Amino acid sequence: MAYGLGIDVGTTFTAAALAYDTHAEMLTLGDTALVAPSVVFAGRDGRLLTGDVAVRAAEAEPGRAIHEFKRRLGDPTPIVLGERGYAPTELIAAVVRDVVDKARAATGEQPGAVVLTCPAIWGPYRLEQFTEVATMASLDVSRVVTEPEAAATFYLSSNATPPDALLAVYDLGGGTFDTAVIRSHDDRAELLGNAEGVDGTGGMDLDQVVLAMVDEQLDGAVSRLVGSDPAEAAVLARLRTDAVRAKESLSSESAVVMAFFLTDGPHEVRLTRPEFEHRIAPLLAPTIDAVRRALDSAGLEATDLDAILLSGGSSRVPLVLTRLSEEFGRPVLSVGHPKHVVALGAAMLAYRAFQEHGSSAACTDPDPAEAPRPSVRGPAWQHAARLATSRAGRFRVTRRTLVASLSVLTVLGLMAGVVWWDGSGTGGQRDGASLASTASPTNAPPSTASAPAASAPARPASTASGTPAPAADNLTGQTCAAIGPTWSAGYGSLTSYPGSSPAEVRRGSHEGHEVLLVRPSSQLDRRSIRGNGYIRIGHAYLVMEASGDLLLYRSPQHLAAGSACAAWRTGTGGNPGAYLRFQPDGNLVVYAPDGRVLWASRTCCDGSVDALAVRADGNLLLVNQSSGRVHWTTGTAAG
Repeated sequence: MAYGLGIDVGTTFTAAALAYDTHAEMLTLGDTALVAPSVVFAGRDGRLLTGDVAVRAAEAEPGRAIHEFKRRLGDPTPIVLGERGYAPTELIAAVVRDVVDKARAATGEQPGAVVLTCPAIWGPYRLEQFTEVATMASLDVSRVVTEPEAAATFYLSSNATPPDALLAVYDLGGGTFDTAVIRSHDDRAELLGNAEGVDGTGGMDLDQVVLAMVDEQLDGAVSRLVGSDPAEAAVLARLRTDAVRAKESLSSESAVVMAFFLTDGPHEVRLTRPEFEHRIAPLLAPTIDAVRRALDSAGLEATDLDAILLSGGSSRVPLVLTRLSEEFGRPVLSVGHPKHVVALGAAMLAYRAFQEHGSSAACTDPDPAEAPRPSVRGPAWQHAARLATSRAGRFRVTRRTLVASLSVLTVLGLMAGVVWWDGSGTGGQRDGASLASTASPTNAPPSTASAPAASAPARPASTASGTPAPAADNLTGQTCAAIGPTWSAGYGSLTSYPGSSPAEVRRGSHEGHEVLLVRPSSQLDRRSIRGNGYIRIGHAYLVMEASGDLLLYRSPQHLAAGSACAAWRTGTGGNPGAYLRFQPDGNLVVYAPDGRVLWASRTCCDGSVDALAVRADGNLLLVNQSSGRVHWTTGTAAG
């Protein structure tokens, strides 16, 4: 079966995805992760190794390996690895060639078309060099698209945005930052104005901030390491890896302790989130300015935007979400893992090109210097005017995008140690002794988690819960009483009823309790929301109190008794229009009506999350069903 292949060669990581029809899925590139490090090792036999294989080979001969070579594109100075010099295009082509080989091995056939992605701010010279990569990698059918375009394509396909939406893409990758204003039109992403960016700013720079904090606490011990010495180079490589992990941990923890070895022995330092955010704020400031420039070039104001889309692994840093919300006051949307969205969108564009033109024409890409830029006059300005005259009426329509990601959480593959509901309404459990063994990404997926639940018809809300649906007068103007379970072979599935359309969550009441309402997005453009309802996960209830605090009840009986087993003290009281968004990247976020972030759990999962599970002791877990990995847990003691 023909498929489209999308390849995103990033500065620090490489991601790839396969698309069949309207469905796209990540291609596993790494040993223990979907993505692979963008590293190339030049062997003594002349072969170029890439990814995790290159990382392992570099442990013995670090001088033959190169990181961050994408940043060197356009620099005529050769990159010397071992006995010879390489152009950056040669190294990128080696990565692309290995990705295509892995796609062929996984599918048994060549891709029908390949799309490579590049930063939107690259000029004609670097673009011309980058287009040579396809030829060097022996690709017959390929084209190049910008990373914001690919990211927007994925978001549009996920139904996370309304039709004809105006969107800003905030793409903070490992080594570059891009932003662009996109209009969705006929399920296509159309660039408005000029793409903007900050070259040389990305996650690696944030990693350097962590290393600088470590260096200061150790009185310059890190600075004194000489990278040319093989032993010290290996120490530096391990320390950089530790710095990345510390950076990611600071997204969910207020402080983190780094324990590591230098050449003089073991060391331990303590880093805090406030200090880290204080230091990275100057690095993020130019990215905010770039978003403003992109809006200006499109002739639009921030209030015209329906949402800001996050892309790139570094966009998960909580300060990014905070600064975007503060500066622009628009919903900030993240669907799936930000590291993956560009590759997924590129794969969709590749399949679309194959379907429209066939393999003989899909590779033709216009000269970037001659390609016309879409005009912002006409349709775009008409759309902006329409937004300006109907913004109040569309307030709830645009806000629906914030929780459309709930539709992604369609499969609740409850792992070992997790409550399993068997469809009988009895709340039966299965043995869960092996949960701890699935928590590491290096372990093989458990057999019970690898098979997704078969789709089953959604039940009416009055019968799906095992308890009567809330009274009709508490559900004025809505057609979805709950997120209820469907049943198949012991799997409990999290689905929106009816169907799996995007939904919005609002605060309301049920039997005297403050609860949450999930409603299909199709109702949001016609009726106002009065905030009645709740989220149910299996037999458990997630409740938002009048104070803004979030409470978890394990069963209807616990809800009736007011006995919560877990709580998040958000401190968002006094904001009656506040609403909750549960992101697939693992964050619970409470927003004010104007889109400001009032509170976030900041779980910062390292990997995609496709299941929300409730453990027998009442803890929430965020898991990836296919890998069996537990990415985050509330860790609260149940009552």
